[in-house]
Amino acid sequence: MAVAANLAVAAAIAPITVLGSAAAALCVLWPAGAQFLIRFTGPELWWVLSVARWAAGVPMATVAAPAGVPGVLTVGGGTVLVALLALLLRRLCWLQGWFPSWFRTSMRLAATAGGLCLLAWFLSESLSEASESPLS
Repeated sequence: MAVAANLAVAAAIAPITVLGSAAAALCVLWPAGAQFLIRFTGPELWWVLSVARWAAGVPMATVAAPAGVPGVLTVGGGTVLVALLALLLRRLCWLQGWFPSWFRTSMRLAATAGGLCLLAWFLSESLSEASESPLS
């Protein structure tokens, strides 16, 4: 479902990003102009939020995971399982002499996305801990 939702909103992301960045750059010099630019993101944001609400309302759209260390272990174990299955599929494809380039590319993209998600999780945890502890 997430893939379908992302494809449905893909065309709206670029205008939101460009107009939001332009408004952020303009807000120092001309706040009224920045507010004017931000108003043009309204329809695109409405579309993104509507698709997100629809996708979240689909039965079985989310998977519950426990909080804390058990949740990290559960998600990590699932990730390791998927990675092992991908390696097994790769081995089977290699033994059969069939190993298309799209599969190599998709595995590299998946590994890169996983690494970026891990980095984002680590940074968000570090930043949230830093913001919670008062500076003395």
